[in-house]
Parts: sequence; C-alpha cells; structure tokens
Amino acid sequence: MSVKLKKIYLKGFKSFAYPTTLPISPDITVIVGPNGSGKSNIVEAIQWAFGEHSLKELRATDKSDVIFKGSDKIRPARSAYVELTFDFDGKEIKIARELTIEGNSTYYINGDVARLKDIKQLFKSTGMFSIVGQGKIERIVTSSPQDIRKLIEDAAGTSVYLDRKKEALGKLAGTEANLERLKDILYEIGKNKRSLYIKAKKAEKYLEYEKELEQLKEKYYGGIFYHESNLLKKLEEERTTKKEHLKEKIQKLAKIESRWSILREEFNEISKEMESFTDLLESHKQRQNQLLELRNTLINKLNELKSNYVEKTSKIDSLKDEKERLGKREEEISLIMDSLKKEIQDKERILASIEEERNLLTSKYSEKEMEFLKKKGEFDELEKKANKLENERNSIYDSQRDFRERLDMIIEQLESKKSRYQELDGEISELSENANKYDEKTKRLLEELENTKNQIRDLTSQREYLKEEFEKILHRKKEIISEISILEKQLNEYQGFSHAVKKVFEIKEQFEGIIDVVANLIETPEKYVEAIEALLGGALQHIVVDTADNAKKILEFAKEKRIGRVTVVPLDLINRNVRSVKLPDEKGVYGFARELVRINKIRESKEKLLEYLFGNDIVVENIDIAIKIKKKSKVGRIATLEGDIVSNQGSMTGGKYENTHSFLARKNLIEKLKEEHKDIEKVEKEIQEKIKGLKAEIDELRDYADTINSELMEYTSKSNSAKRMLQELLKTHSELSKEVENFEKLKREYELRIRGIEERKESLNKEIVEIGEQMKKLKKELENFNKEIFEDREKLDEINEKYADYQTEVRGLYERKIQYESEIKRIHEREKEIDNKISEMMLETKRIKEEMNKFQELIDENEKELQALKAETDELFSSINYKKSGKEGKIKEMENLEKEMESLREETEKIREELHNLELKIQEKKLKIENIPEEYRKEVKLDVDELDELRKKIENFENKIKYIGPVDLGAQEEYERVSKEYDELETQKKDLEEAKKKLVELIERTDEEARQVFLKTFNIVNNAFKKYVEQLFYGGTGIIKIMDKDNLLESGIEIIISKGRGRSQKLQLLSGGEKALVGLALLMALLEAQPSAFYVLDEADAPLDEYNSERFKRLLKSSEAQFIVVTHNKIVMEAADIMLGVTKNNDVSNIVPVRLEEVI
Repeated sequence: MSVKLKKIYLKGFKSFAYPTTLPISPDITVIVGPNGSGKSNIVEAIQWAFGEHSLKELRATDKSDVIFKGSDKIRPARSAYVELTFDFDGKEIKIARELTIEGNSTYYINGDVARLKDIKQLFKSTGMFSIVGQGKIERIVTSSPQDIRKLIEDAAGTSVYLDRKKEALGKLAGTEANLERLKDILYEIGKNKRSLYIKAKKAEKYLEYEKELEQLKEKYYGGIFYHESNLLKKLEEERTTKKEHLKEKIQKLAKIESRWSILREEFNEISKEMESFTDLLESHKQRQNQLLELRNTLINKLNELKSNYVEKTSKIDSLKDEKERLGKREEEISLIMDSLKKEIQDKERILASIEEERNLLTSKYSEKEMEFLKKKGEFDELEKKANKLENERNSIYDSQRDFRERLDMIIEQLESKKSRYQELDGEISELSENANKYDEKTKRLLEELENTKNQIRDLTSQREYLKEEFEKILHRKKEIISEISILEKQLNEYQGFSHAVKKVFEIKEQFEGIIDVVANLIETPEKYVEAIEALLGGALQHIVVDTADNAKKILEFAKEKRIGRVTVVPLDLINRNVRSVKLPDEKGVYGFARELVRINKIRESKEKLLEYLFGNDIVVENIDIAIKIKKKSKVGRIATLEGDIVSNQGSMTGGKYENTHSFLARKNLIEKLKEEHKDIEKVEKEIQEKIKGLKAEIDELRDYADTINSELMEYTSKSNSAKRMLQELLKTHSELSKEVENFEKLKREYELRIRGIEERKESLNKEIVEIGEQMKKLKKELENFNKEIFEDREKLDEINEKYADYQTEVRGLYERKIQYESEIKRIHEREKEIDNKISEMMLETKRIKEEMNKFQELIDENEKELQALKAETDELFSSINYKKSGKEGKIKEMENLEKEMESLREETEKIREELHNLELKIQEKKLKIENIPEEYRKEVKLDVDELDELRKKIENFENKIKYIGPVDLGAQEEYERVSKEYDELETQKKDLEEAKKKLVELIERTDEEARQVFLKTFNIVNNAFKKYVEQLFYGGTGIIKIMDKDNLLESGIEIIISKGRGRSQKLQLLSGGEKALVGLALLMALLEAQPSAFYVLDEADAPLDEYNSERFKRLLKSSEAQFIVVTHNKIVMEAADIMLGVTKNNDVSNIVPVRLEEVI
C-alpha cells in the first residue's frame, strides 16, 4: 500500500498561533528558516499528532506547554490542534489530535473521534514515520556497539519481542516467586502434613485397635464372668457340704479321744511293773543275738563249702556218666553202620527196576498227551476267543454305561464351566480395578517417598555443610583466642618496645606516678592508625608520669642500671605552646591529629599531652593533598592515611615495612578480634541451632518415610496379591475357555463313541453264538480223550511216586551214614576232654572236704552256748507273758483308737485345708468378678481354649496400643484438612510449573523469533549500508559486523569502513564529514529496513561540509521515499521539490513559500 503525507495543518500548537497549512511534496519537502523560528515545532507537531507523550521529546515541562501561550499582542490559544492529511492509494485520510486548555486530549480520523490505537492500527502495515533529529548522526557515529545494536533492534521492531520477553520474564519472575513461595508453603505444610500423617495413622491404628480391643474385651470378660460365676456357685455349694462333714468328724473324734484317755491310764500302771523284767530280758537277748550272728556266719560259710563240694562231685559223676554213655553210643553206631550199608545195596537194585518200568509208561503217555493237547489247544483257542468276545461285549456294556455317565458329567461340567466363566469376567474386572487403585496409591506413595528421601538428602547435605562451617568457625575461634592471647602478652610484656622501657615496666611498682607508655595511652580509629603512628614515631615509647620528680627517678634508674636511654614525659612539666592555626578547607583533610585520637588512663592534662605530642599536625587522605596544603598553608606536619609525612620544613618521609602489627594497631586488632569472637560465638550458636533443627527435621522426615514405607509395603502387598489373584483368575479364565472348548469336543467324541459301541455290540453277539457251537463239539471229543489219558496218568503217577519214594529212602540212608561217621569222631574228642576235667576236679574236692570239717566243729560249740541262754530266756518270758496278756489287749485297743483318731484328725485337717482353699478360691472368684468392669458383666458361653485365645489377642492389641504411644485423636481431621490444602496447593504448584514451562517456551520462542527478525533486519541494513557506503565513498566499502555471533540477541555491532583499496579503518580515524556520511549511510540503511510513510530529517545534515553535502543530496534524490528535511544546508535544499520557509514575528511562527533561487 502506498501512503504519502499531503499536508500538515497547525492551529494553536506551540508557536503556530494561527491556522497554518504546510503543503508536503510526495518526494522531498525542505523546511528552512532561521534558528528559533519554529522549524522544529513542525517536527514535534507530527510527533504529537501520532501520540508522543514524552515531554522531553516535545521540549516541554508540562503537557499543556504544546498550547500557544500567547504574546504581547496575541492572546493564548484555548487548544492545540494538529491535522495530517494522507493519500492512501488515492484515498484521502485525515488524522488529528487536539488538546484543550482544560487538559482534554482527543484523537480524530476523518473528523470522527478515535483512539490512538486506531491511528496506529491504520499505519500498522506501512509504519507511521521516522524522525532523525539534530545530533542523531553524530550520536550514531560515536555510538558504542551496544547502541548501534539498539538502532538495528529499533529498525527490526524487536522491541515488541523484547517487551514480550520482558513481560514474560516479569511473569516468569512472578511465577517463580509464587512457585518458590508455594514451595516454601508446601514445604512447611508438607512438614506439618508428614507429622500429621504419622499422627493420623497412629490415631487411625489406635481407634482400629481400640474398637477391636473393646469387642474382644466384651467377649472375653463376658466369658470370664460366665465361667467365674458358675465356678463361684459350685465352690459355695461345695463349701456348705464340707462344713457339715467337718462337724460330724469333730464330734466322732471327741468321743474316741475320751475312751483313749481312760485306756492310757490303765496302760501306764502295767508298764511300770514290766520295766524290771524287760531290762534283764534285753541283756540275754543281746548275747543271744551275738551268738546267733556268729552261728549264722559259720553256717553260711559251711553251706558255701558244702555247696561247692556237692557241685564238684556232681560234675565228676556227670562226666563219668557222660563218658560211659559215649562208649555205649559208639558201639550202637558201629552196629547201625553195618546194617545201613546192606540196606543201601538192596534199595538201589529195586530202584533200577522201577526206573525201567517208568520210562516205558512215560513214552506211551506222552504220545496220547500230545494228541489231547492239540485238541485242548483248539478248544482253548475257541474258549479264549469266546471269552475275549464276551469280555469285549461286557466291556462294551460297561463302556456304554460309562460313556453315558461321562457324557452326562461332561454336559453338567460344561454348564458349570460356562457359568464360572461368566463369574470370572466380573471378578477379573473388579480385581483389575482394585489393582489399578493399589498401583495408583503405590505410585503416589513412591513419589512421596522419593520426595521425602530427596528432602532428607538435601537436609543432610545442608547439615553436613553446616558441620563443616561449624568446624571452620571453631578453628577460627581457636585462632582468634590464640591471636588475642599473643597480642595481650605483647602488650603486657611491652614486646617491641626498647630494652630500657621493658626494664622500667618490669619493676613498675617501684616507681611512683608512672602511668604508661604513650602507645598504650592513645586510641584512634583504625583508619588513622598509620598516620598517627607516623606522626608520633619514637614518641610512642615515651613513658608518661605525673611529676618531674618521678620522671627523674626513672632516669636515675636507667643510668644506674645502664639499661639504655629512655624518654619520660612528666605531665606537670610539659607546656601548652600551640599557636592557633585554621584547618585548611580542602577535600581530603580529616582534621588535626590531636582531635582524631583519645587519651585513656589520664583524667587531667589530656589536652596538654595531646598538644605536646601532635601540636598543629593534621591528617589528610593522600600525599598529593598533603603537598597541595603545604604549598598553600602554614600548618604543622602533615600525615597521610598511608603514613607518609610532610614535615614543617617541607621534607617528605614515607615507605612501608613488611606487614607487622604496630603499637597502636595491636589494641585495635585485639578489639577487632574480640568483636569477631563475639560474632563467631553468635554464629556458632545459630549454626548449632540450625544443625539441631535440621536433625529434628531429618528425624521427622525419616519417621515419615518409615510410615510411608510401611504403608507402601502394605499397598504393594495388596497390589501384588491383587495382581497375583488377577493373574490366577486370568489364567483360570483362559484355562476355563480351553476347558469349555475341550468339553464341547469331548461331548461330540463321546456321542460318536456311543454310536460306535452300539454297532460293535451287535457284531459281537453274532460271533459269540458261532464260537459257542464249535466249542460244544470239541468239548465232547476232549471228554472221551481225557478219560483214557486219566487212566494212563494214574499208572504213571503210581510208578513215579514209588520211584520217588525209593530214591528218597536211598538218599536218606546215605545222609544217615555220613551223620554216624561224624558222630563217632565227636565222641572220641569228647571222651578225651572228660578225662582231663575229672582229674582236675578230684584235687579240688579233697581241699574243700578239709575246710568243711573245721567249720563244723565251730558250729557245734556255738550251738551248746545258745541252748543254755534259751533256757534262761524261756523262764523270763513266762513271767513277762503273764503281765503282758492284759497290757496287750489295752495296747491293741489304744492302737486301734489312735489309728482311728489319727485318721479322723487327718480327715478333719484335710477338710479344714479344703475349706480354707475353698474360701480362698471363693474370694479369688469374687475378686475376679468385681474386677470385671460393670459394662462387661454379661454372660458369654466360651470354652477355656477360646478364652485363652481371646486373652492372647487382647494382650497383643494392648501391646500394639502401647507401642503406638501418645495419640492425638484430632490429628485425622486435621490431616484431612491439611492434606486437602496441600493437594490444592500442589495443584496450584503444578499449574505454576506448567505456566513456568509455557513462559520459558514463550521466552525461547520469542528469542528465536527475535533472532530471526533481528538477523533479517541486520542483513537488510548491512546490504543497504554497503550500497550507501559505496555511493558516498567512491570505491569504498562498509559493513556492520556482529561481534559475538554466538550471542546474537545481546552482542554489540561494530561498523567497519574501508575507503578505496585501503585497509579497514576505525571510525575514530575518519574526518568529521566522513563520519557524518557513515552515520547518514547507516541511518538511510536503517530507514530502508524500517519503511515508514514518510521520513523527517531535522538538521541531520548539520555536520556535513559542501563536498559531503553533495553526496548526501544525491543520496536523497536516489531514494524513492518521502522526506521532510529541516535544514540550513543550501546544497541539500537543491534536492527539494517543495521548499517552505518559517518565520517568526511576535512569538508567532508563519509559513512562507520559498524559491531555491532566493535562498541561494
């Protein structure tokens, strides 16, 4: 679309008080006039009409400044009005703007009120205008690479992308800030959620356990109540029975005890009479027992010998009898052997004749048997075939019945499987849904667990970092303490001071009025330390005392001990002889040295001492200021912050030693270190608190992770179980499908088999009838044949039996012969063995006989003494028996009574014990019943095993509840609320992350679009710039170059110019006119890249000389664009199609047509 500005109409705008119309050429319009005539007001009118708001661009301080203010002769305007008339492809369109004195601003299109947005939209495709103002060429040439880049960005219109990016970055920053804030909130809520989750789970488990425990207790205690109540009732009944039984026993015992007491008295009287007889009888009895023991011992020994003797003699007799029997047996065997040999010969002859007869019968029988067997084989074959067919027929019947039963079962199973198949579809669907739910829950728990682990890792990392920082701080703390200790030691021991000073202060107590060295009395900010030390120099080691007398004593001590020279400053002797000097009023002067220090340890004479030490010395910033002041003012010494000195006479002293702590710096350093020590302790405490907090947070997260892990395992187990069941069901489903197919197939197979069986059954019946007829015929023949064979077989069996009997007899005779021969051999060996044993035993019996005779003599003597004692004892017994007869009756009765009493006592004691135990059991049962809470005292019938199982369950649940620990029952509700809030925030977080992602993508896309647009414009500008440079510099070339191609959106752009065949030159080396041409070339290139409806050049040609103005004029003429040129350059005026002159009279601008000839 072709757009050209046709005319400009001004009324009340700045200096254009009257309605003014400016005709505009479609090519080049030149506006000329003296400075201050209002030429630039025309340019600003164009800007203002297109919505310019910048007061700086409009050269105004207020928006109302664009309205004509009036003059001595002309009143102020009520409004400012500018109208621009355009030709849009032959169609005339007017845009205007009006600002009233009341401040109302209005835009118009063709006289109708419009918005600025509408005007911009109108020129959207063509661009509105471009203005190159005064000094812009120079600014372009002297621009930095970044500024040149900015020009190309303006030409490319990438500002829209930059604005979009800036807006996106602002939104991104806001989103990230919101996201961070949300993360912080989520983190805090997450912490609270995790804590509440654990508490809620505890509460959930607690309530679950409590509910189950309550049910178990109700059942358990009901069972206990039932059992204990029944037991109590039985125990009380048993107690009543026992009490009645006890009462009966006690009454009976009382009667028996009374009778026993009477008998006891009678018994005691008889006992006294018998005691005397008893003593005598006891002595006789003891002797008798001794003799009897001796007699028994002797008899036992004799019996042993007799027994041994009898045994030996018996054995000898036995051996002799055995030998005799063996001899007789040997004779018998000899006779038997002779008879046996003869019998063997007879039997062998008979056996030979029987064998010959047997062989003849066997041959005849074999022939007949062969024929019989042949017939029998035929019969057996038919019978076998008949049986086979019969079996097959029976089998067919069974198979038919079996197949029918199977077919019924198959049909039944088929229906069952089909029904189960349909049920499985529903189960699989339900299980699949459950498995998905468990998987979803597991996934969420895994994500939560992973997030928790990441948080634990982050917090652990933070804690480890804090521990490292803590170790560093501790190390630094030790270093500071060590440094303070060293510095304080240096101060206390006056290290660095002269030997004389050290010696004086070693015995400081001996000197009255001694205060300290100057260095320890003075304090100054660290900034002035070097300056003050430079001014004081050796005076830092001067010793300050109160009086001259005390100073004298120190000097005498120094002389006497020859410790070296020392300077002492007595406060009562020094003079205040400082003339008044004005402090130089120069920048960098800090003040008089005496005012920059402070004296401690002295209450009086502070100013006196300071004036003595510093006089009119001043402190300045650096040596240059010191020299400058010294040249101008008469002050004392001048010290710089670095320790340089300018003396009263003008000499200068300076320089530095290696880094050492000066006297004054020590104290400052100590204070500084102490402050650092305090700060470190504070930081140390903070870090400890942070570490403690992190540990607590990590522990809480670990507890939370354990809880999640536990729940995860539970849901994983459920999921796996559901999946296993699902797999099993799917497998079963598949198997059932196959089974249904197999059963359908089986059904068809069995139906075919049943039909086949029916056909086979009919065929078998026919075959069985035919074979039956053949078998009847053969059976009759076999019966006749069998009769003949049977008779021959009987004869043969008889011969065989007889042959076998003789054969057996002969074998038996041979075996007996061998046995008899072996027996004779054994008899000979045994006879020899018996002879040896008999000779040994004869010697042994002789020795035993001699010992038996000795023991018999001793026994006879013992028997005589026993007979005498027995006679005496019988006499005593006859006396005792008389007395004893009455006593024994009483004793017997008493014993019986005692037994009965003892039995009754045991019984009563036992009953009492049982009653006591019953009472304890009753109390125990009552106590148990009382201990059962009132609400559980409802009888529930349970056996002991069930009660024991319930008790174990109750203990288990009580342990579980105990293990849970303290429980917050409100945590579940709070967790749900927090969880809901957390989920909502999590959703917001996801939305923000998605928004962030989109914004990042938008920024990347914007960057990419901006790169493409910028690069496209850059190439256009570069090509145009080359073209214009070649036009302006004959044989010259020029390019613009991106300095960092990898950073296209931020890299600066440099201009490279080459004149003729020369090398590339920097712009700084070009002449002013050449620079202006380069600027114009770039400007024209920029205008080409950013086409506008028209271009305004406001004295852009000012720097050009005549030669270069000619080149510029040709450049304008060669362009097809519409230009409005404000200029003073006559050569440039030559390019005008329309030239307008601006004049000013009484502060009002006017337009007059101008001819070129008149200007030239």
